[in-house]
This record gives sequence, structure tokens and C-alpha cells, in this order.
Amino acid sequence: MSNVDFAKGLRSELSKQGVKVASIVTTEEDLLEDLVNNPNVDGVLLKSDLAIKLGEARLEILVDVIEGIRKAPQFKDIVFTVLSDEKIGHPFLAEIVELGVYNIFVKGQSKFTISSIINTFESPRSFSSAAIYKNVDSSVPWRRNLTKNSTVNLNFELNKSNESIESAKQKDGKNGFFQLLKQANSERGKKIKPSLTEMELEQLEAEVSEVNKPLSVETVPEEKPIENFEDIWLKDKDIVRPLIVGTVVIGVAGVASSSGCTNTAINVAKFLTEMGYQVGLVECNTSMDFDRIHSLSEGEKHNLKSYTYSLKGIEHYKYRENLNINEIFTNFEYVVLDFGELKYSPLYQEFYRAHIKLVCCSADEWKFYLIENFLIEHEVSDLKFVVPGASVKWLKDLEGRLKGNKVYPIGVTDSPYLLSTESENTYKNLFAKYFKPQQKRNVVTLAITSFISIITTVLVLMWLL
Repeated sequence: MSNVDFAKGLRSELSKQGVKVASIVTTEEDLLEDLVNNPNVDGVLLKSDLAIKLGEARLEILVDVIEGIRKAPQFKDIVFTVLSDEKIGHPFLAEIVELGVYNIFVKGQSKFTISSIINTFESPRSFSSAAIYKNVDSSVPWRRNLTKNSTVNLNFELNKSNESIESAKQKDGKNGFFQLLKQANSERGKKIKPSLTEMELEQLEAEVSEVNKPLSVETVPEEKPIENFEDIWLKDKDIVRPLIVGTVVIGVAGVASSSGCTNTAINVAKFLTEMGYQVGLVECNTSMDFDRIHSLSEGEKHNLKSYTYSLKGIEHYKYRENLNINEIFTNFEYVVLDFGELKYSPLYQEFYRAHIKLVCCSADEWKFYLIENFLIEHEVSDLKFVVPGASVKWLKDLEGRLKGNKVYPIGVTDSPYLLSTESENTYKNLFAKYFKPQQKRNVVTLAITSFISIITTVLVLMWLL
């Protein structure tokens, strides 16, 4: 799963129940590598967000990875349990059921506890408990049509008790049991597969024995969730996922278009650059503003098709579909992400993982509904609201309406690459715990040392001449 904190919490509780967790992995590639190194593991607890790359849920690829693992002879005994962020009706669930993965917990729709997770590995669920996931919502885009009925549809409505089934088996063996199923099905005007193997008959017997039970998503006994893991799962997008050590990620989003998001992101990046840090500024929206800024600053002097350029000491990254944010993280001490209006950003999920989350908005009372809509659409904690050019009174009024969320002023300048005293004070307040105070002093010290070295070299050369 992608959320390391959530995974560590699960591992801690599982270990208390005597379960050994071989490893935690956050990508499909790491999953495959770890299975090769640990082919004797009993099971894989997999969360569907493992498929998310650059804000895109590549669930089809994740299905292919699961299929590849299940086909490999060395992994034939591995049991999969899936925590799905996708709701009932999503084709992803139907596909993994086709692959024989029946241990499924659906976010917000399946109650789960540590004991129930362990139980799925010790006693894997049957197809009947997962049959509900075969119902597909045709409006969800997918690579193939999964809404067609299967060619063989066994639909039993048994009026006979389990005792009559058992007596039929004792009387005529497996054939008697098969005839009973055929008779029950014919009463509904259905046709069933004319010939079944012994293994298939045994499987049918197991399924029919549960036919009188109501079909449900969850069949494990109710138990109070340990450490409220269900609640943690429901809110797991709020948990900061550890990024590259030493990299601080600042997400800047707007409650609406033209909220000043790009100006604020540039201003934040400029402030950090002035502090002496290495800063990357990433466009996480499709506005193409960074292309226009590049064009205005460079004209035709350089290759404007490049997706990255340096301006005012800041490395800018234009949005492209193949943008690799993880590579950018490794190159800088600070990375500022400009999302624009968050709900339209193709990389919106990266905002949930940012260390510092800034939300640009207006202090105008008649625009407060935009903030309310934002809070409803994005259930994110620890937000910092920033307002360009608002008076102290309006800021206090807005903070009062927000009830607990802090509001900070951003000064207005002729260019986002210029810093006002008001903005500097705001940024120092916002980023205080992430600063490395020695950084700027190191830069100054380096500059002085270099100057002294140059002067000394010149004097020595003059003396030699």
C-alpha cells in the first residue's frame, strides 16, 4: 500500500497477534521483487491505492500484476486479501474476483478488524461471499466489457434442506447430488453446464451449503476494531506519506480558479530561494501558465519545448502527462506544488501527501461558499488558508467563520517573484519548523570564503609577476 504510516500501524497490530510481516512495499515493482526474495510468504495484504501513479489510478495494470503472480508456479499458494478504495460496482473488483481473489474489504462498506484480516489468510473466503463484486457499473471506464452475463449462470433456489442434499449424496453419490442441483435449477427454467468434473461438483456442494445464508460483503463475526483501523482507513488520505528524507513538500491549491494559487506558489518558492535553499516549483495543473511564463521570460532565445527551465533562481517544471514527481523530490530540499483549482488537478492526490498544505482563497464574505465547497469535496486536515491582499479585519472575520483553521495574509506586489514584508513574515511563521537556519549562513560563509580565496590568488599572481 502507498500509505506507509497506515501499513506500519497494521504491521504492529498483526505482530501482536503472532503474525510476521515480511515487508512493507509501496509500488508494484517492489511487490514483485519482494515476492521473488520471499517466495514462501503465506499471503499478500494489498491496498488498491498501490496502483496510483502521478495521480492516475492504473488499476488495470494492478490487475495484471496480481494475475501474473497467481499464474507463477512458485506463488501458487499465496493468498491475496485486498483493501479496496473502489466501491462495489467498480470493474477492478469484478476482475480480481475472476482471478479467484475473494478476500475483499471495500472502504466504507466492509467492516474489518485485525482478527478478520488474519482470518482471511487462515480460512480464505468462498466465491459466494465475493459474488456481489461481479456486478459492474457500466458507467465506469474500463478496458473491457464486464457487464455481460456469463455463459453459464447457476442460480439455485433450494426448497430442500441440507439433510435432503446429504441423503441424495448417500443414495446416489456425486451423481445424485448433481441431479438434485439440476432439478432445483430446472424449476427456474435455467440450463446448467451438462458435464462437471468431480472437483467442480465438490465446489458446487460447498457453495450450495451456504445458499440459504443472506449474501453479504462481510461474513466474519462482529468485533470492535482494534485501534479504530477502519476509521484510519477512511481518513488515510490525510496521513502524510513519508517522502524522500530531507525534502519538504509544500502544496498550494485554490478553492476556485483565479484564486492566486500560481502567484502564491511562485512567491513561496522565491522566498525559500532567498533563504538559500534548493527549490523546485512544479506545475500540477493543466493551465499551461508555466509555458507562458517561460515564453515571456525567454522569448525565442531558448528551446521553449523543454518541460523545465530556471528563472529567478527557481527550477520550474511544466506540467506534462509523463511528469515524474518522485524524481523531482530527490533533487531539492523544498518542492512547491502548484495545483491550481484542486478538484481539476490531475495530480490532486499529491496535495494530501504534502507536508504543508496551503489553500488560496478570498476573504470576501460572498465568496465564502467556495471555501465551504472545498472543505466538503476535500476532507483534508491541517490546512493553512492564505489570502492575498486582505485587511486584518477581513482576515479575522474569515478565521472566525472557519472555526479552527488558521488564515494568513499574503502581500500584493508587482510580480510574484518579488517579496513583500508581510509575505515574508507569513512564510517564516508557516515554515518555521521546517527551516534549516544554518543553510543561508552556509551560503554567505561560502561566498565570503570564495571572495577571500580569489583576492589571495590575485595577490599571489601579482607578486609572482
